[in-house]
Amino acid sequence: SQVVIINVKGDIGNELQNLLQICAYSLNKLNVRKVAAPKIFFVLNQQADPDLDKHLDSINILMDKLNGDLMDTEGVKISDLIKVSRENLFILPSAFNSEQMNKPGSKLFNSEVTKLSPTVTFADKCTKLRLSIIKQLDNMPVDDRTPFQTMKEWMEMSGIIWDTIVRYQDIVKYRNVEEMKCDNELNKLVSGLMEEHIYRHKQEFLEITNDLSLQIQNIKIFTHSESLLTKFVFKFDNIFLPHQRDCDKAFTEHCETNMLLKKNSRLCKEFRDNLSRLIYIEKKVYEDKLKFQIKAVSVEILLSNGMKKFQDAITKNVDDYLQLDVDQREEAFDQIWKECFGG
Repeated sequence: SQVVIINVKGDIGNELQNLLQICAYSLNKLNVRKVAAPKIFFVLNQQADPDLDKHLDSINILMDKLNGDLMDTEGVKISDLIKVSRENLFILPSAFNSEQMNKPGSKLFNSEVTKLSPTVTFADKCTKLRLSIIKQLDNMPVDDRTPFQTMKEWMEMSGIIWDTIVRYQDIVKYRNVEEMKCDNELNKLVSGLMEEHIYRHKQEFLEITNDLSLQIQNIKIFTHSESLLTKFVFKFDNIFLPHQRDCDKAFTEHCETNMLLKKNSRLCKEFRDNLSRLIYIEKKVYEDKLKFQIKAVSVEILLSNGMKKFQDAITKNVDDYLQLDVDQREEAFDQIWKECFGG
């Protein structure tokens, strides 16, 4: 964009600081310094104090603080990316005047209504803002209006920016740079803990799963599959859960001792939930293998036992079947099948 309007309601404070900080970080990552910077207009909305110099001093103090923060993390000044001056700072009063009035003809308690009427000053200030934007764009150097001389130059820069967006997909989701740092720290923490406490013991988990699978295959008496699963999952949990508890404990200790993470309990909770989901998914892989093995053995036992019962029943009643007509034989056959195989 060639024009960016930052509309701030009320006083200059943390919200504006966070906005400028994350915008400057994003602009730097997107390599926008290689192209003409957009014209940025600051609009301080619903301001009772019209003193432009006072507000400009407040913004410059804020910019100086952010300059130091951004230099430490990105090696660039925020003033290189976002410029503030008297020409692009505008103060707008409230758009409406309010007046408390009684409802016509009403004598009831609390019968007042609020009457809003537009202010002339607000409309005049908006007109000046519009004219200033048009004037500055009209005076923009030709090179700034068309920074790319060829389609190839435009395509190359577009490719660079697109690659950056792909690499930093969450570049504008953070409220401030500190939150972004916290997010990066937690990503590394979760990856490291999963590797140390879960993935590193994959061979151990596979061995216990295979051993339990062999025990399942040796079962000869049919038992309800759910009770079997509970029994063997309990055996697996005796191996898996200590590693899970160590992982949870390490996460909690890191969040309680790291000063950056202590300030952001919301993100810590979010990543704790993510860690729990990753562990659950990993554990479910092994449980599903046990569940499949139990179902396979249960079906095998059921078929084996059912087939023996079926053969015994047919052999025992063969003389009686020969005396039945076709329909009666089919009915008798279906009955024996249900008794032997349950369906």
